[in-house]
Parts: sequence; C-alpha cells; structure tokens
Amino acid sequence: MLGEFVTGILVLLLGYAYPSFECFRVLEQNRPEIEQLRFWCQYWIIMGLLTALERFGDMFVSWLPLYGEVKLAFIIYLWHPRTKGTWYIYNKFIMPCLASNEPRISRKLNEVRTKSGDLLLFYIKNFTEKGQSIAFDLLQYVVKQTPGPSDSQGGPPPSSRGSGSPPPPQPSAPPLPTHQPTRSRRRASQSRREEADSMHEDDQQDGVAEIERIIRDSPFSFLRGSHRQQHD
Repeated sequence: MLGEFVTGILVLLLGYAYPSFECFRVLEQNRPEIEQLRFWCQYWIIMGLLTALERFGDMFVSWLPLYGEVKLAFIIYLWHPRTKGTWYIYNKFIMPCLASNEPRISRKLNEVRTKSGDLLLFYIKNFTEKGQSIAFDLLQYVVKQTPGPSDSQGGPPPSSRGSGSPPPPQPSAPPLPTHQPTRSRRRASQSRREEADSMHEDDQQDGVAEIERIIRDSPFSFLRGSHRQQHD
C-alpha cells in the first residue's frame, strides 16, 4: 500500500505531466496524426470530467481502502499503449451521454456565460463599496488618534480659554541653597566644636563647685573637719 503523498506525486506525474508532454510531441509533428490528436483530446475530456466529479465525491470515496492506488491504476489504464482505455471509456460512456444531452448542456453553459458577466460586476461593485467603507473607517480612526494643536502645546482646554479668566499662577521653584566654600565650612565646624568643649568644661567646673558647696553646708561637714585634723 503506497503512501498518500507518494500516490499524489505519481498521479501528477503519470496523469498530467506525461500526457501533456505526449500532446506536445503530437502537435509539433510536421504532419500530426488525427488519430493521436483524437486520442489525447478524448483523454483530457475524461480527465476533466473525472477531476470535476472528484471535487464533489471525494469526501464520500476518498476514505475507501486503496482509493489512491485504484485511481492511479485507472489513469495508467487510460493512456497505456497496451490498453488504450481512453477509446473504450469515451466511446462506451462519455460520447453517448454527452451527445444525447448536448442541446441542454449548451443552453445551460450559455446561461452561465451570460450570468458570469453580471456576477463579475456584482463582485467588483461589492468589493469597491467594502474597500471605500474600510478606507473611510481607517481615516476616521487616524483623525481621532492624531492630537490637536491644543494637546501638542499643553494649553488649557477650549472651554477655559473662552471664559477670559487668567491662567492660575505657576508655583515658583524654591531658591537653591547657597553652599559655602569647603574651607569656611571647616572653620565654622571647628569653632562650634571649640565652643562646645569650653561650655562642657564650664559645666564641669560649676558642677564641682556646687558639690563642694553642698558638702560644706551639710550637717556632716564636721566629719570633713575632723578628717582634715587627723590627716594633719
């Protein structure tokens, strides 16, 4: 059982490429043989009908086992020199069916040919209207997305401009701090440190004097005197 991909390639080669080349060879002969031309014309009639029927019936028969292989064998049967199946299929089935229904088929084809022009005009008109509608919608979208002059300049909205009220004052930026030079900052910090040290020494001296005064005025001051006499 051949793969589906391989079968499709063989159908294209043996069903279309090879017969097309054989038709070319027959047409380019100095004196083309009428029988060969009839044979290949009949072959392409059968292949055209087979392709048209396959488009409608492929969904019903493509699932059958060996469908691709049977189709490939039938195509080879049509043009192979030993079988020449095209003669039999055309003369037995195709020609009687088409000959008996030729007037009705011709009338239907003429109607389709006449309506095809109207159908083409309908599709062209519909396509033009749809294209214009899409272009107009796209243009409106671009216009809505484009900022106006007021938006680009950052001004107030149009409603506030017509009222005549002055714009609110803008807050001014705070003044930048003035930095002293590095040397002056060092001097200032050194002077502050010296003042703090002197104040600390004064506080210590005041504290010692206050403690001595408290001890001198306390009731236990006689102990201090007796202790001093013993020491002397």
